Amino acid sequence: WNELRLHPSLLRALSILGFTTPTPIQKACIPAAAHKGKDVIGAAETGSGKTLAFGIPILQRLLDERDKLLRQNNVASDSPLRALIVTPTRELALQVICDHIRAVAKFTDIKVAPIVGGISTQKQERLLKRRPAIVVGTPGRLWELMSSGESHLVQLQEISFFILDEADRMIEKGHFQELESIIDLLPKHGESREDLDPADNVFLSAKKRRQTLVFSATLTLPPDFKKKLKKSYGARKKSEQHSLSLLSERAGLSDTAEVVDLTSKNVVAEKLTESVIECTDEEKDAYLYYVLKVHGCGRTIVFCTSIAALRRLAAILRLLEVPAWPLHAQLQQRQRLKTMDRFRASTDGVLVATDVAARGLDIPGVRTVIHYQLPHSAEMYVHRSGRTARADKDGCSIALISPSEKSKYLTLCRALSKSSGLTRFPINSGYIPSVEKRIELALRIDRLLRENSKKKAKSTWFERNAKELDIEIERKDEDNDNVEAKLSGKKSELKQMLKHPLELRGFSRRFIAGVRIKLKC
Repeated sequence: WNELRLHPSLLRALSILGFTTPTPIQKACIPAAAHKGKDVIGAAETGSGKTLAFGIPILQRLLDERDKLLRQNNVASDSPLRALIVTPTRELALQVICDHIRAVAKFTDIKVAPIVGGISTQKQERLLKRRPAIVVGTPGRLWELMSSGESHLVQLQEISFFILDEADRMIEKGHFQELESIIDLLPKHGESREDLDPADNVFLSAKKRRQTLVFSATLTLPPDFKKKLKKSYGARKKSEQHSLSLLSERAGLSDTAEVVDLTSKNVVAEKLTESVIECTDEEKDAYLYYVLKVHGCGRTIVFCTSIAALRRLAAILRLLEVPAWPLHAQLQQRQRLKTMDRFRASTDGVLVATDVAARGLDIPGVRTVIHYQLPHSAEMYVHRSGRTARADKDGCSIALISPSEKSKYLTLCRALSKSSGLTRFPINSGYIPSVEKRIELALRIDRLLRENSKKKAKSTWFERNAKELDIEIERKDEDNDNVEAKLSGKKSELKQMLKHPLELRGFSRRFIAGVRIKLKC
């Protein structure tokens, strides 16, 4: 870090956070953006530290400018918006705020605020009245407040940084139009002033020099990328109207920008171990539970493509006393944040998530990613798998493949250049009978719970309507008592079963010392 000539306040925060050395993307981007004042387009695998690769240059430049004003006995009276960071999802925006930039800015007076959907606009307007120097937001909510004339967001004359994080996702349908509208509000670049000494470049008026930084994990640039940046917007072909190069140009990326491409040919992280378990759809629950109980170390994320499958799976895992929390797009923002807090607080917790958690989220200690259902694209598989093996640590990605997913699996292997397929995950079949007993009982309880819930809802509906019509109906309390008794019995049976560790076939409690087993890694 000392070689990057960072401000003492930043070095102190980095030391406390335990970031002893910069990652390759940080080493490449920080000097160009923080000290040379250059635009940067950066690409690196997930978990490589891209957030601080743009976060540190922002903080460094703001601190440098503040220190220069202090040396001149000149104190800025206003607090304009200096950096606008746009991310595709609210989870990513909140993580960029809470876990990274705000943590590194701990020993400074630089304010950072999140502007995302799912939180009341009144609350976010109150945050903006504090005039934060850095705003991190999603395109929809940012444009909503900008178009309503929110003063701190539309007074952009002093903006020094415009950042696009996960830029490739920004060009997907639903984001691009709002993003273009935001970009059109930014002040146009002045002269590039390349004749000035790079050390002085950071002190240029923000009106004359705004830096644009574009980052992604799956960034692919055409060979003539810099030439395309010189094209005028109107000269674009229709096929290029939603391209990454067009987005970079509209965002104001200079044709002299530093291009840092550290993406690996392997696509996924080097220390990621990928494997596959081939089974039927009915067997997936058992193999998932087997992996969690026999091989589970640290936090695990289980990915589903459908919310219905996610809800069912989370309910079954909770019945099996596995600390599992669901995360999907239909949850309210408050529920999502509570789920993430609980998952982070648990050293061996399980997050059952849709692809809303696949991109950008950096949760320490995630050792395993399990694809309960295969994603619809190889790119999403890469992003899912990127939740582990981050920051040069090892991790494991396991795909559960049913016969109906075979063709999708083969397509995935071709896209990842793995013609021979993924390595088979080692299964100790001696545990499976014990696993299947627990799963079968948990499924039976889940079925009874759902049936009971439906009956109660139907009964409530009848009672409510009968009351309105002044009709007396016969209650069947005996049936309800029988169901409750059956449920209670099954739950007690499962609870008793879960008190004991998983047993290998042939295991005898009478001669326990004579059996050598390893239950956990």
